[in-house]
Amino acid sequence: GGSAEVALQLHPDIVKFQCLSYFYMNVRSPEKTTELFNIFKKYGTRCFLDSGAFSYQMQALKKKQPLTQKTAAAIIDRYVNWAYACPFKFDFLVTFDYSRNAAEAEWATKRIETRGLKPIPVHHLGSPITAMERLIDQGYKFIGLGGMVPYRAKAARPFLDHRFNLAEKHGVKCHG
Repeated sequence: GGSAEVALQLHPDIVKFQCLSYFYMNVRSPEKTTELFNIFKKYGTRCFLDSGAFSYQMQALKKKQPLTQKTAAAIIDRYVNWAYACPFKFDFLVTFDYSRNAAEAEWATKRIETRGLKPIPVHHLGSPITAMERLIDQGYKFIGLGGMVPYRAKAARPFLDHRFNLAEKHGVKCHG
């Protein structure tokens, strides 16, 4: 088993929330996946599903193959198919934010939405605040904040302060 399974078996009263990555769930055996979801159900664990876009980006860099929109489209389609086939009810799922470019992130979110799911969009450090304002204007009430991996807290702080202030003014929640 993985760390989630062990933690839940040792401390079911503490581990109530989990984040799973499609990138890693996609390579698990169906038996291991079923076992994990049964443990979640047994302990009442709530969970959200992340697309694993960052891991896909790192894999593409390692292979020296860019993560193109065509490749992203195929991954998105598999992600959506997996989410629909999954026997576990996630609290929410996150868009496939394979690019820090706001227009490309929006394209990915809309592609998932056309399949009937309601992913959490992600706004990235480096994107203009107008991109987040556009998400708010489109009616999103929960927005992920991403793109901070290479930055230290001091560099990310102004971005986070501005985005959380904007979100608060509009009654929007953020995760990031």
